[in-house]
Amino acid sequence: MNDASEYTPPKVWVWNKPSGGRFANINRPVAGATQDKELPVGRHPLQLYSLGTPNGVKVTVMLEELLALGHTGAEYDAWLIRINEGDQFGSGFVAVNPNSKIPALLDRSGPKPIRVFETGAIEQVELEVPQGGEMRYFRTTKIPMRLDGEGITHVITIGEDVTEWRAIQLQIMQSEKLAAIGQLAAGIMHEINNPLATIGACVAAMDGRIGELGAQQAIPLQEYLEIIEKEVHRCTSIVDGLLDFSRPKGKRKAAVSINTVVEDALFLFKHHERYKQYVVETSLTEGLAAVYGNAEQLIQMLMALMLNALDAMEPGGRLTLRTAATRWRSDEVVVEVEDTGQGIPSSVRPRIFEPFFTTKPTGRGTGLGLSICYGIVEEHRGRIEVDSQSGGGSVFRVVLPTMAPGADA
Repeated sequence: MNDASEYTPPKVWVWNKPSGGRFANINRPVAGATQDKELPVGRHPLQLYSLGTPNGVKVTVMLEELLALGHTGAEYDAWLIRINEGDQFGSGFVAVNPNSKIPALLDRSGPKPIRVFETGAIEQVELEVPQGGEMRYFRTTKIPMRLDGEGITHVITIGEDVTEWRAIQLQIMQSEKLAAIGQLAAGIMHEINNPLATIGACVAAMDGRIGELGAQQAIPLQEYLEIIEKEVHRCTSIVDGLLDFSRPKGKRKAAVSINTVVEDALFLFKHHERYKQYVVETSLTEGLAAVYGNAEQLIQMLMALMLNALDAMEPGGRLTLRTAATRWRSDEVVVEVEDTGQGIPSSVRPRIFEPFFTTKPTGRGTGLGLSICYGIVEEHRGRIEVDSQSGGGSVFRVVLPTMAPGADA
C-alpha cells in the first residue's frame, strides 16, 4: 500500500446517507462516535448514563438500596441518554462505553475514572458509616458479569459489614507490632540497667562519706543525693515494667478462680487513697470454670486496669467489675472493668497498649500500665479488648481460656 492509498479513519464518523426512519440511528451497524459531544459530570463518585430501560432501572434501584443502608460511596448523578436521538454515539459516551450500549457507569471516586461495566475488574471500596454512636465499616464489592459473549452485561454488588473483621485485623497487627517493640525494648533495657546500677552504687558510696563534710556543705549535698536516688529508683521501675511487658517472667501457674482474683484485687484496691471517692460495684457469676494462670500476675493486671479507670473518671464516677462465661465459647471466661469516664477517642484507641503511650497529663503515669496488662494476658493465652466511645466511658474486657475438666494444674 503506497502513501496515496493510506486511509486514516475520522475521529467522528459521519452518516452521509438519508435517514432510514425514526429509529434508524439506533439500529444502524455503527461502531465509534458519530458526533463530538462530551458527557456531563456531576459532583458525586458515580456517574450513571442511562434511560428508563430494564438494566438502567436495575442499576438505579441497586444504588438507591445501597444509599438507604448508609453506603455514601454509592452516591451518584444520573444523566439521560436519549437513544432515539443518538446520544449513545456521542464521543463522550463512546469513550465510556465503546459498544454504545446503555447503561454506562463511570466511577470517579479515585484519581482515574473507571468504566465499571467495561473493565471486567472487580472493584472494592471500604466505607465508614456512623451508626448508634459508633463507627461501622462496610465493604462494597462490584463484580462485572458476562452472560453471553465477551461484553459486560450487568454488575453484581455485594455489601458487607466488615467491622468485626477489621477489628481482628487491627488486633493481629497490634500483636505483631508490640512483639517487635518488646524484643527491641528487652535488649535496650538490659543495657540501661547497667549504668543505673552504677549510678545507684555511686550515690550509696557518696552518702556513706557525707559525714566527713561540714554541716554547711553536707545539707545541700544530701538533698541532691536524695533527688538522684529517687530518680534512679523511678528509672529502674520503668525499666522493670518494660521488661515485664517484653518478657513475662513465666511465674508458676495453677488452677485459679477468676472470682477469687477479682475479690483479692478489690481487697488491695480498697486501701488505695482514692478508693472512697468512687462508687465500686461487682457482678460476679458463680460456678465459673477455673483458669490456668498465675494469681499474682492476674491481680497485678486487674489493679492496673482499675487504676487506669480511676484516672479516666472524676470523683463520684462508677467502676464496675464483672465476670461471666463468654457467650460464644464454653472454654473461656471474661472479666470486664467498666468506667464512666471520658472514654477513649477512636483516633488513639489503636495505640493504647503501646509502651509509653499515654493520654494522661505530664507527670501522671509512665504509659506502661496497659502494656504490662497486655503482656500478662498474652502470657496466659488470652486476649484483651476495649469498647469505648468518646464521652461515654470504657469497658476493658479480658478473655481467658479455662482449664479442661479433669486437667492437672
